[in-house]
Amino acid sequence: MQTILRHAHLSTTSLYTAVHLDDLLDQLAEHYQRPAEPARWSATYDAAAINKPVLPGC
Repeated sequence: MQTILRHAHLSTTSLYTAVHLDDLLDQLAEHYQRPAEPARWSATYDAAAINKPVLPGC
């Protein structure tokens, strides 16, 4: 990672790659406060097909 970011010192890289617990908890809280998106089904989805047997004679 240090090479990719082109940092001369590992201490500089750690500033960008270390996650502080408070920051992580804030991000999690923000994510889970978002409203859940409704399920989107394909135009070819057939709910009745769920109960149809897949193998003949089943």
